[in-house]
Amino acid sequence: MICQAKKYASDARGGAAIVFALAVVPLIGALGVSLDYGRASTSRSKMQSAADGAALAAVKEPNLTDAQRIDLAKRIYSANTRNTDVSNSSVSVLVEKDKIVVKAYSTQ
Repeated sequence: MICQAKKYASDARGGAAIVFALAVVPLIGALGVSLDYGRASTSRSKMQSAADGAALAAVKEPNLTDAQRIDLAKRIYSANTRNTDVSNSSVSVLVEKDKIVVKAYSTQ
């Protein structure tokens, strides 16, 4: 029995499989994190572009009331995000004296 235990302890076959099995778990975790970060970054970029376009469209029209500017900015944002992965995002628009603030939110 002791002889078999010594023989088993000195056998090096299969050692790489154990190391590989232990290394795969953190590698899969790191892959998942990087995919999530990439998707979040892409979504943020799309929302930023849509919000910029909405703000520019609302500023460009000179003869609109504040309420009309807000409505226009919301419609432009909605049109820019339609049929994308950020289509369920929401937007808030604030019109001050000389500026328009467009903020986009998402819970993905």
